[in-house]
Amino acid sequence: MGSAFIIQNSSGNNLAVIDAAGNMDITGTITQSAEPIAGLKDFVIQNSTGGLNLVITNPEGNLLIKNSLTQSQPSLSPTLKSFIIQNNTGATVAYVNSTGGLFLVSTLTQNVLFS
Repeated sequence: MGSAFIIQNSSGNNLAVIDAAGNMDITGTITQSAEPIAGLKDFVIQNSTGGLNLVITNPEGNLLIKNSLTQSQPSLSPTLKSFIIQNNTGATVAYVNSTGGLFLVSTLTQNVLFS
């Protein structure tokens, strides 16, 4: 698949992929502006006090974010204490900030069937 940040379940199936161009694909749907709740097998990004900012549910592949999604940004400037995803050239293509906002250089696609 080339350079990508991939979140898989224990069977090796993709739940979410952020590619080098900053596109994010998820197998489920997105819920914004909610208090995320996580199960034991979910992928989580926490803030500095241990609160959940982002959850990708396993096995559904749903994306739960505490704040909102900002997409199609020509360039990103992550704030302090952000979870940052960079491509192989070192450019930031996505980040989750300390308040639970998700920022993408490109777009998010829901209900993706990965092959």
